[in-house]
Amino acid sequence: MKKWILPVLTVLLMQAMLFASTAGKITGHIKTRDEGKPLMGVNVYLEGTFLGATTDENGYYVIVNVPVGSYNLKLSYIGYQTLTVQGVEVSIDLTTIIDAQMSPQVLESSESVIVIAEKPLLKADEFSSKHLVSSEEMNVQPVDNILAIAQNQAGVVGNNFRGGRSNEVLVVIDGIPVRDPSAAYTGDMGGFTLGVPKESVEEMEVSLGGFSAEYGNVQSGILNLAMKEGSDKLKIMLYATTTDFGGLNDLIMDKEPWWYDAKYQHKLENNYRFSINGPIGIPNGYFSLSGDIFDKKQGYFLNQDEFSQSYQGKYTQRLGQKAKLTIGGNYTKRDWNYFYFQAGKYGFGENYQQDLYEFVERVDSDNDTLIRYHYVDDIANYASMQGKVDSLLNTRWEINADSDSVAVNYYQEFYLDAPINHLTSRSKESRMFYGVLSYSFSSKTFAELRAQIYSSSYINGMRDYADRDNDGNTDEFLQWDGAVEGPRPEALEREYNFWWLRGDDREYRNQSVSTYMLKGDLTSQLHKYHYVKSGFQFNWNQTDVTDITWSNVDNSNGFVLNTLRKDIWQEDDIDFGLYVQDKMEFQSDLVAMVGLRFDYFNPNGFGDPILYPGNLNNPIKEIDKETGYAVFNEPQEAEPSWQFSPRIGISHPISDRDVLFFTYGHYFQRPDGRYLFRNYQHQSLTKVGNWVGNPALKPEKTVAYDVSFEHLFTKNFKMSITGYFKDVSNLVNNARFIFPDGTEISKYVNGDYANIKGVELAFRRLKTRYWSMQGNISYSIAKGRSSASGEQKFYPYDKKMYYLDFDRRINTNLNLTLFSDKGTYFLPLVTRNWMMNIQFDYGAGKPWTTFGKLGANNDRRLP
Repeated sequence: MKKWILPVLTVLLMQAMLFASTAGKITGHIKTRDEGKPLMGVNVYLEGTFLGATTDENGYYVIVNVPVGSYNLKLSYIGYQTLTVQGVEVSIDLTTIIDAQMSPQVLESSESVIVIAEKPLLKADEFSSKHLVSSEEMNVQPVDNILAIAQNQAGVVGNNFRGGRSNEVLVVIDGIPVRDPSAAYTGDMGGFTLGVPKESVEEMEVSLGGFSAEYGNVQSGILNLAMKEGSDKLKIMLYATTTDFGGLNDLIMDKEPWWYDAKYQHKLENNYRFSINGPIGIPNGYFSLSGDIFDKKQGYFLNQDEFSQSYQGKYTQRLGQKAKLTIGGNYTKRDWNYFYFQAGKYGFGENYQQDLYEFVERVDSDNDTLIRYHYVDDIANYASMQGKVDSLLNTRWEINADSDSVAVNYYQEFYLDAPINHLTSRSKESRMFYGVLSYSFSSKTFAELRAQIYSSSYINGMRDYADRDNDGNTDEFLQWDGAVEGPRPEALEREYNFWWLRGDDREYRNQSVSTYMLKGDLTSQLHKYHYVKSGFQFNWNQTDVTDITWSNVDNSNGFVLNTLRKDIWQEDDIDFGLYVQDKMEFQSDLVAMVGLRFDYFNPNGFGDPILYPGNLNNPIKEIDKETGYAVFNEPQEAEPSWQFSPRIGISHPISDRDVLFFTYGHYFQRPDGRYLFRNYQHQSLTKVGNWVGNPALKPEKTVAYDVSFEHLFTKNFKMSITGYFKDVSNLVNNARFIFPDGTEISKYVNGDYANIKGVELAFRRLKTRYWSMQGNISYSIAKGRSSASGEQKFYPYDKKMYYLDFDRRINTNLNLTLFSDKGTYFLPLVTRNWMMNIQFDYGAGKPWTTFGKLGANNDRRLP
């Protein structure tokens, strides 16, 4: 199989085809105003760009590969007045139709005619269930990030799009899909680890169904982001918010000081954002740079501080009239701590319930020493008194042991810091660098070549902030491996097996991912009615994971970690996709999209075939003493997977105010790296609690249908209603296997099925008479065998269909914006250009499970 991958890839590179686009096109007919006859040879071009076309004998023109934005379209023809159409809006993957009529030029006049383009809400080629959000709409909404804006669209419940799992979403930046191939370890939605500043986005397209053949490795939703490009004028934007008002916080936000035994406090957050774009000083060169810095000094509970930063940049250089080079990148870093209730009782100061814990280590007649844990602000000040034993307490302790009264005459004192300081800290860092080379052969045909380098890392561990090994390095992590020198984790002690007293968190994870991607495209308006696109995408993914957990530390005979579980692996894999599609636009009669996609996934990458046990009843022959990996009985080689996926979309305009849509599609999504490779070598297995990956997993599959009807009440107010059904198979769950020696594992398998159906009502009103509005109401039913890969084990009753965790029957979102424009009648200067935005959200209760009821799964529902 591997022998033909590189030759085929080489051929495809030479053909330069595409994967995904963030541009649109402009088309129309130019006629004479007096007689309505077609004008041939009219020059049609976009001001400030090199994009243009000439009309044919039918007065028809088309301009493709137009970046998202607003333009002035200029028409010129000898003997006719020059015509400028202002405010022509171009959206992602959509056609903007601009028909015009030109008048003969009066000899004495050289004036041009200016008209304002209409912004039609009804678009006949909008096949998929999509919602477009412009940069202007994002700026007025009271949310700080693009994901929150996407979550306000119809059919979205949190990170779940139309009843799908959160990993079934794809985020696309400037036509480039961004996905961490092993994101199940970190829980990121759709494997999207980047932070995108809201100010860097020109337009966001939220699609929930009817995806065209351009898109692969997705089942439930797509966020398609067209990033801003620079312009001839320098623009700078600065933005800041805070919840930290110093001593006024208690007056503004009254609160209870304690939540059970945990300190409750004000959330203090600062957010800084900036955007700058314009010319760079090189002819036809423009840049755009945005940043978002979030600094949370404290959360509602202790140890919830966070500092995150994300930057998005883009440079565009015109290489003559036919070529354009775009270079972009993103850098995101997040450092944060978390609150754990059991670690929040003991500590020094007013933030903790108690600063002293006293106990007798062994309650019997031979033990007369009381242990005292003092929680102090700085343990370094008490180094000389650490563990000191004193006698003759002023007040003798009486310990009841076996009905005998035991006198405690000695005490030993230890000075500790708060257990909450011994939780792991977390850090996530992602980088993306991409380039796009675009070349226009004519106004109807263009080619693009895209390349991307993406990397991400995630570290979760306890740092040696107390410098236990006295090497001066307090930033290093505690060393779990006994064969490696370094500071060691301490044993965890708890009161009543619940409240933390001393010791360290019991986990360490270090994960790094690299992805190299290449895409190309060839797009052409072959005929007036046929807009054809074809393309490929190739991804090479590399993942390195070290995930360690233990139950406790045993120092009785050297350093030993009890119940040590290891998940250590380094693997690569390959994704490859091809597609072709034809968008047929028969003017007002019918618009159809027909496409076919081929997807290929190879879990073996470019290395040797990955082996897995063929006999799950007795899988392990022996353990390799050098590597610690299992040698399997009946070893099997992991096989590649592939699928052809048809996609069909039909739009039928019933009238100039009504359009009927229908889509049908098959979708294919590769398994996440965690489900494939998690401890697939069966290393360091314990009797129970083992999770094992499955290199033989097949991709998940979805077949989806939806029908939509859109009605235009006025030119500024539109309503749409959509009904959909999704049939999902090969979802990942886990099955329990017990080996002959009693060892039990939970192994990932393709065992789940789900079906989702629902109705969505959406409405939108453009800004007129001081207000605009968009909102939606969704009703859905999401049922399946489980809501997540690790939720249910494969007992017999698991084969039933249950309501999924994210099955929210009714979900409503409303966004209302009020504008003052020129101000009120009484105070025009003071109230000029004021604006107010109101966001309203409502969701019905989600299902929950009755505690202790055998076989119950989401059998009850919250109000």
